[in-house]
Amino acid sequence: LQDIGVGFGSDLNAYTSFDRTVYILPIPTDKPGNLEKGFQVIEDWAHNVTYNTDDIEGERQIILEESRLGKGANDRMQQKWLPSYFNGSRFGDRLPIGKDSIIGSFKPELIRKYYKDWYRPDLMAVIVVGDITKEKALELITKHFAGIEPVANPRALPPFTFPAYTVDKGVVVTDKEATGYNIQISWPSYAHNGLNTVGDYKDFITQSLFNAMLNARFREIVQKPNPPFLFAGGNFEGFIKGFNQFGLSAATGTNDPSKAVKVLINEIERVNQFGFTVAELERAKKNLYSNYESSFKSKDKTESNSFVEEYLTLFLDGDAAPGIENEFAYVKQFLPEITLADVNKLSEK
Repeated sequence: LQDIGVGFGSDLNAYTSFDRTVYILPIPTDKPGNLEKGFQVIEDWAHNVTYNTDDIEGERQIILEESRLGKGANDRMQQKWLPSYFNGSRFGDRLPIGKDSIIGSFKPELIRKYYKDWYRPDLMAVIVVGDITKEKALELITKHFAGIEPVANPRALPPFTFPAYTVDKGVVVTDKEATGYNIQISWPSYAHNGLNTVGDYKDFITQSLFNAMLNARFREIVQKPNPPFLFAGGNFEGFIKGFNQFGLSAATGTNDPSKAVKVLINEIERVNQFGFTVAELERAKKNLYSNYESSFKSKDKTESNSFVEEYLTLFLDGDAAPGIENEFAYVKQFLPEITLADVNKLSEK
């Protein structure tokens, strides 16, 4: 990594969330040999890691220290409300970093088994974006990854669910080191299979308009004297693969959160009963169109990481990656077709 000008920690990046692990390797292209070396590094990550016992023991202490440093008020409170939020899903059992008791005691063979079970070709993708032709990228991918043999009798990837809430439930969590109040109100999750069709994209645009109009109302409230919250927002969003959910959130600083809760609920109830107005919809459409038009006009200046994120979503979540040209075309086609009734109907979810 140092040979190709990549600083460990400063340039190299990786993250693990509840259902995915992503490694990010920026490769300087000023020297022809850097690409080859970079692909070799990625290949080694994919199937050549040996997991020496001494290395595991050293990393164990680093992870435990990272876990210790992260145990502030937010972490302690999250550990308390997360099980209720996930409503019986296994995602509520632990955060991605894991439990200290397991990190501190697992046998080295366990992590080797994990690597063998889950780091395999059918569960991995290599995404290449940058100053490289597609032919050269395919050549390097084939050279470094085509020889990785499929795993015989692969371990089945367990299905994880996000059960919908069936009863109203509230959780109040406090901590003596907390510096302010945060509010999260979540509605029952529902199955969502990604953006795969043109119809799905129309639904996505409709949801985007709903989100924009609701959040515009919250911004207006914040601008009034003595607002009940510092900021607030509401969105339809997918947090776990295969599921979507509507939620409201707000932060009140050190002010009493009870008034903010009432305002959030009152505002969403106002939408449920009376919907949005034609004027609100027209403003939201105009702003959405402007945003897509701006992205389309500056498409030749799009940074590599934007493409990477789009392709990550394609592989991990199954969402199509039509590109800004097609997306802008869909926006121009669907915005005139989407009615106020279409948007207001979303409040039923």
